[in-house]
Amino acid sequence: MAFDGNEYRKTVLKALDADFSRADPETGDVFYVLALDPALDAEADDDAAITVRLDEIVAFWQKQRSAPKFRDTAEALVRRKDAYREVMTDPARRREARGRVLAQRSRADTDRMARLDETADRLEKNYGGIPADRIERLRAMAAREDVDATAFTAWLARRRVLGTLDDAAAPPWDPSVRHQIRTTLNRAARVTGDAATFATLFSFLGLTPEASVATLRRRHDEFFAELDQARHNRIRTLIADLLAQVKTRLAVDGGPAAYRASLIADAADEISSGVEDAGIVSGQVDAREYDALVARIVGLGWGIPTPDARGVVRRVAAAQGVAVEVSTDGASDYVLCGSCRMPQPDPGTGTAAMCRHCGQPLFVPCPACGAPVSSASAVCGACGSVLAEHRAAAEALRAARALLDEGRPVAAREALRPMAPSGGVAREHAALAGEVDAVIARAHDQWRALDADRSARRVFGAHGRAQWLVRSARDVDSPAGSDPQTVLEDLATRRDELQQRVRSAVASAATDPTGAEAALTAVLTDAVDCAPAETALAAMPLPPPSPCPGYGRRFRDRGCSTAWSGTARAGSRPLSDGRRRRRSRTPERPPGRRSTTRSQRSPDAAPRPRPGPACAGWSRTSPGCGPRSRWSPTDGRAPPTGRSSCSRGLRSAGSPRSSWTAPSEPGTTGRTR
Repeated sequence: MAFDGNEYRKTVLKALDADFSRADPETGDVFYVLALDPALDAEADDDAAITVRLDEIVAFWQKQRSAPKFRDTAEALVRRKDAYREVMTDPARRREARGRVLAQRSRADTDRMARLDETADRLEKNYGGIPADRIERLRAMAAREDVDATAFTAWLARRRVLGTLDDAAAPPWDPSVRHQIRTTLNRAARVTGDAATFATLFSFLGLTPEASVATLRRRHDEFFAELDQARHNRIRTLIADLLAQVKTRLAVDGGPAAYRASLIADAADEISSGVEDAGIVSGQVDAREYDALVARIVGLGWGIPTPDARGVVRRVAAAQGVAVEVSTDGASDYVLCGSCRMPQPDPGTGTAAMCRHCGQPLFVPCPACGAPVSSASAVCGACGSVLAEHRAAAEALRAARALLDEGRPVAAREALRPMAPSGGVAREHAALAGEVDAVIARAHDQWRALDADRSARRVFGAHGRAQWLVRSARDVDSPAGSDPQTVLEDLATRRDELQQRVRSAVASAATDPTGAEAALTAVLTDAVDCAPAETALAAMPLPPPSPCPGYGRRFRDRGCSTAWSGTARAGSRPLSDGRRRRRSRTPERPPGRRSTTRSQRSPDAAPRPRPGPACAGWSRTSPGCGPRSRWSPTDGRAPPTGRSSCSRGLRSAGSPRSSWTAPSEPGTTGRTR
């Protein structure tokens, strides 16, 4: 480290001139005399560097012998130059001196800090902290004790300071201005019912009292932009008045300190009459009245902590010449309930502490770091997070969750979009945002499926999808811009119409089964997924068999077998699935009777003809309970090929009979059936 003669003269020579005992080579601080740091081994153990420093210091002492101010001190140091050189150039003696000096400095620092601690303890006992106007006096005291500025700043950071240096120097605003702001805040609190937000201008802006001027201006601009879009009413007028005060008085250089001083002045005005009454009655403020006045200031909800509130009570009492009695049990801190806004003795930080008035928690975990903080606090003392912003984010999450539960995912996404939470709230925000995106994606899928159902005439399936959209995503429109509620109403009307048609068809089935069947088939044509129509159609009985092109019989000796296959008829349901009704009666075959099979016929024989489709020679009548058919050559044409005669008649009621004769074929015997 380079030698600076001016700095050496102002610090070392001045200190040695006041106390020359530190210059003793054997018992003093030789490193201080030579302006060396014993903690820096590289510099203190370098023989060459020490020799250079000794030469520079001795030369400087020689010059100071001619100066009138430090002449005697410089001459005494010159006489001891050889002793310093012997100690500093011998490594063993240098190490011994270093250890002794470090121990002496540590004890001295402890003694100096002990005197500062003793003074600070007395201030905190009297005022609940170190008043800001006493900081400069403590700084001068530390300088007299040889405590440098860095050590003093570190020591002061460990102490409770009431206000700031700016607050101690900044005067409060004019009483008329303070009264106007306080009146506007109280009116806004009554109109909105939110006393916590409109407690101070800082809480109105959602900021801490330590917010910078730039932050205050930015928040003012944000509020003013939102105010332009708000409708005109009483609260809008009050907010406009508060923003005007923020712009002209708070968001300016020195504005925050002046407003903090104004809050202290307003608190003093609030308790001034109480202190005066106590002085009239007993001539002093006793311990009970003192605690009540402190609790009253904390209960204002202006963010004034208990130590600052004690200082306010003491200053008001001193201004009125009233003594203050403090309880010998020690003053207790007060905490404000965030729910009922009632002050009460602090039971100790912990989430289990409940308000004695409303039963709500006095401490809640910080959303950012989890540390317990007062439910009425604006800032977390552990991490510095603004709790008002976290509470607003948590409230926005609850509102977004409610919107999602109401079936409005798009509105929920818009509510989550401007949020930038942190800590646990950020995790909840991410989870809820994922749920919202999933619901919106599913809604788009449902719209595509609904359009496909409508194209395929699946009315009931489309109706179910529309119900889900109205229930879970009512603000997600279709790609064509259709509203879910409108689509649901249209599909509900169509569904009710189909169900009414089914009920009408079922009611007419007893008297007109054919018409009912045709009506139900028409319903299934319009809505392929109409389950009531399918159920009713399946429950209807099939009509009895009647002659048709698919009618055929087989006779086997003394038994008969009748088979019937339905074909499409006008006004009837199709039987494309091959439904058949079969009636069979096959008695035991008598011995010795054999039926003619294809294997008994000649290979060259023509195939046996079967009754085919209706032809021009057929005429049908249906007397009685069975059909009767006969063929006659009315048009002069011959019978169909392979058929010499064809007639149908009734053998008995309900039993059809038909006969035809196959032509004789070589090698076969003609049979009549």
